[in-house]
Amino acid sequence: MNFFQHFGLEESFNVNQELLRKQYLLKSREVHPDLNSDKSNDDLIQLSALNNEAFSALKDEIQVIRHLLKVNGFDIESNQKPSPLFLAEMMELNEKIDEAKESGSQEELLECENEITNFETKAWEEWNEVKNLYNIDLDADAKISIFQKANHLLMVMKYVNRMKSLLKNENEL
Repeated sequence: MNFFQHFGLEESFNVNQELLRKQYLLKSREVHPDLNSDKSNDDLIQLSALNNEAFSALKDEIQVIRHLLKVNGFDIESNQKPSPLFLAEMMELNEKIDEAKESGSQEELLECENEITNFETKAWEEWNEVKNLYNIDLDADAKISIFQKANHLLMVMKYVNRMKSLLKNENEL
Protein backbone atom coordinates (compact mmCIF):
# COMPACT_ATOMS: atom_id res chain seq x y z
CA MET A 1 0.00 0.00 0.00
CA ASN A 2 1.33 3.40 -0.97
CA PHE A 3 0.74 5.64 2.05
CA PHE A 4 1.13 8.77 -0.06
CA GLN A 5 -1.72 7.62 -2.30
CA HIS A 6 -3.77 6.64 0.74
CA PHE A 7 -3.77 10.27 1.86
CA GLY A 8 -3.76 11.79 -1.63
CA LEU A 9 -0.29 13.26 -1.12
CA GLU A 10 2.48 13.70 -3.64
CA GLU A 11 5.41 11.35 -3.09
CA SER A 12 8.11 13.37 -1.39
CA PHE A 13 10.81 13.11 1.24
CA ASN A 14 9.38 16.41 2.57
CA VAL A 15 5.90 15.46 3.75
CA ASN A 16 3.64 18.42 4.46
CA GLN A 17 2.81 17.52 8.07
CA GLU A 18 -0.16 19.88 8.31
CA LEU A 19 -1.77 18.44 5.18
CA LEU A 20 -0.95 14.90 6.36
CA ARG A 21 -2.73 15.56 9.66
CA LYS A 22 -5.79 16.97 7.88
CA GLN A 23 -5.97 13.98 5.54
CA TYR A 24 -5.49 11.60 8.47
CA LEU A 25 -8.40 13.17 10.33
CA LEU A 26 -10.61 13.00 7.22
CA LYS A 27 -9.75 9.33 6.70
CA SER A 28 -10.29 8.66 10.41
CA ARG A 29 -13.83 9.95 10.11
CA GLU A 30 -14.38 7.76 7.04
CA VAL A 31 -13.50 4.64 9.03
CA HIS A 32 -15.11 5.56 12.36
CA PRO A 33 -17.71 2.91 13.32
CA ASP A 34 -20.24 5.46 14.60
CA LEU A 35 -20.14 7.33 11.29
CA ASN A 36 -20.16 4.30 8.96
CA SER A 37 -22.94 1.87 9.60
CA ASP A 38 -22.77 0.65 5.99
CA LYS A 39 -19.47 -1.22 6.56
CA SER A 40 -18.70 -4.14 8.85
CA ASN A 41 -16.81 -3.53 12.07
CA ASP A 42 -14.01 -5.86 10.87
CA ASP A 43 -13.57 -3.81 7.69
CA LEU A 44 -13.56 -0.58 9.65
CA ILE A 45 -11.00 -1.93 12.11
CA GLN A 46 -8.70 -2.95 9.24
CA LEU A 47 -9.11 0.41 7.51
CA SER A 48 -8.50 2.24 10.77
CA ALA A 49 -5.34 0.22 11.41
CA LEU A 50 -4.08 1.00 7.91
CA ASN A 51 -4.86 4.68 8.39
CA ASN A 52 -2.96 4.75 11.70
CA GLU A 53 -0.01 2.86 10.22
CA ALA A 54 0.19 5.21 7.23
CA PHE A 55 -0.03 8.28 9.46
CA SER A 56 2.68 7.03 11.81
CA ALA A 57 4.98 6.17 8.93
CA LEU A 58 4.63 9.53 7.20
CA LYS A 59 5.14 11.49 10.43
CA ASP A 60 8.66 10.09 10.92
CA GLU A 61 11.39 11.13 8.49
CA ILE A 62 13.27 7.82 8.63
CA GLN A 63 10.03 5.93 8.00
CA VAL A 64 9.20 8.27 5.10
CA ILE A 65 12.57 7.42 3.56
CA ARG A 66 11.97 3.68 4.01
CA HIS A 67 8.46 3.89 2.59
CA LEU A 68 9.40 6.01 -0.41
CA LEU A 69 12.23 3.63 -1.26
CA LYS A 70 9.94 0.64 -0.87
CA VAL A 71 7.07 1.96 -3.03
CA ASN A 72 9.57 2.82 -5.74
CA GLY A 73 10.95 -0.72 -5.78
CA PHE A 74 14.30 0.15 -4.21
CA ASP A 75 15.78 -2.68 -2.17
CA ILE A 76 16.20 -1.05 1.22
CA GLU A 77 19.62 -1.37 2.82
CA SER A 78 20.57 -4.36 0.67
CA ASN A 79 23.97 -4.45 -0.92
CA GLN A 80 24.74 -1.36 1.13
CA LYS A 81 28.38 -1.63 2.03
CA PRO A 82 29.83 1.06 4.24
CA SER A 83 33.11 2.54 3.14
CA PRO A 84 36.23 1.19 4.83
CA LEU A 85 36.79 4.65 6.34
CA PHE A 86 33.28 4.72 7.84
CA LEU A 87 33.72 1.19 9.24
CA ALA A 88 37.06 2.17 10.75
CA GLU A 89 35.45 5.21 12.38
CA MET A 90 32.64 3.08 13.82
CA MET A 91 35.11 0.49 15.11
CA GLU A 92 37.19 3.23 16.72
CA LEU A 93 34.11 4.73 18.35
CA ASN A 94 33.02 1.29 19.56
CA GLU A 95 36.45 0.83 21.15
CA LYS A 96 36.22 4.26 22.81
CA ILE A 97 32.84 3.33 24.27
CA ASP A 98 34.28 0.05 25.57
CA GLU A 99 37.22 1.90 27.13
CA ALA A 100 34.89 4.45 28.72
CA LYS A 101 32.83 1.56 30.13
CA GLU A 102 35.92 -0.03 31.64
CA SER A 103 37.24 3.20 33.14
CA GLY A 104 33.83 4.46 34.25
CA SER A 105 34.86 7.93 33.14
CA GLN A 106 31.89 10.23 32.65
CA GLU A 107 34.12 12.56 30.66
CA GLU A 108 35.01 9.79 28.20
CA LEU A 109 31.35 8.77 27.94
CA LEU A 110 30.43 12.37 27.17
CA GLU A 111 33.14 12.49 24.48
CA CYS A 112 31.65 9.36 22.91
CA GLU A 113 28.17 10.85 23.05
CA ASN A 114 29.46 13.99 21.31
CA GLU A 115 31.11 11.92 18.58
CA ILE A 116 27.88 10.03 17.97
CA THR A 117 25.98 13.30 17.81
CA ASN A 118 28.51 14.63 15.30
CA PHE A 119 28.05 11.58 13.05
CA GLU A 120 24.29 11.94 13.25
CA THR A 121 24.36 15.69 12.59
CA LYS A 122 26.67 15.27 9.60
CA ALA A 123 24.43 12.55 8.12
CA TRP A 124 21.30 14.72 8.49
CA GLU A 125 23.07 17.74 6.99
CA GLU A 126 24.12 15.71 3.96
CA TRP A 127 20.61 14.30 3.68
CA ASN A 128 18.97 17.74 3.86
CA GLU A 129 21.06 18.82 0.88
CA VAL A 130 19.85 15.83 -1.15
CA LYS A 131 16.20 15.37 -0.22
CA ASN A 132 15.08 18.71 -1.60
CA LEU A 133 16.27 17.62 -5.05
CA TYR A 134 13.68 14.84 -5.23
CA ASN A 135 10.48 15.31 -7.14
CA ILE A 136 8.18 12.92 -8.91
CA ASP A 137 9.14 14.17 -12.39
CA LEU A 138 12.85 13.31 -12.15
CA ASP A 139 14.28 10.90 -14.67
CA ALA A 140 15.02 7.36 -13.51
CA ASP A 141 18.78 7.89 -13.11
CA ALA A 142 18.31 10.98 -10.94
CA LYS A 143 15.79 9.15 -8.75
CA ILE A 144 18.13 6.17 -8.37
CA SER A 145 20.94 8.48 -7.30
CA ILE A 146 18.75 10.09 -4.65
CA PHE A 147 17.42 6.71 -3.51
CA GLN A 148 20.99 5.44 -3.15
CA LYS A 149 21.84 8.43 -0.97
CA ALA A 150 18.68 7.85 1.07
CA ASN A 151 19.61 4.21 1.48
CA HIS A 152 23.09 5.29 2.58
CA LEU A 153 21.54 7.55 5.23
CA LEU A 154 19.52 4.60 6.55
CA MET A 155 22.70 2.56 6.84
CA VAL A 156 24.56 5.37 8.65
CA MET A 157 21.63 5.91 11.01
CA LYS A 158 21.54 2.20 11.78
CA TYR A 159 25.18 2.39 12.90
CA VAL A 160 24.58 5.64 14.80
CA ASN A 161 21.60 4.12 16.61
CA ARG A 162 23.66 1.05 17.45
CA MET A 163 26.34 3.29 19.00
CA LYS A 164 23.68 5.27 20.89
CA SER A 165 22.26 2.04 22.24
CA LEU A 166 25.68 0.80 23.29
CA LEU A 167 26.35 4.09 25.06
CA LYS A 168 22.89 4.23 26.65
CA ASN A 169 23.23 0.73 28.03
CA GLU A 170 26.49 1.77 29.64
CA ASN A 171 24.99 4.88 31.20
CA GLU A 172 22.19 2.80 32.76
CA LEU A 173 24.59 0.47 34.60
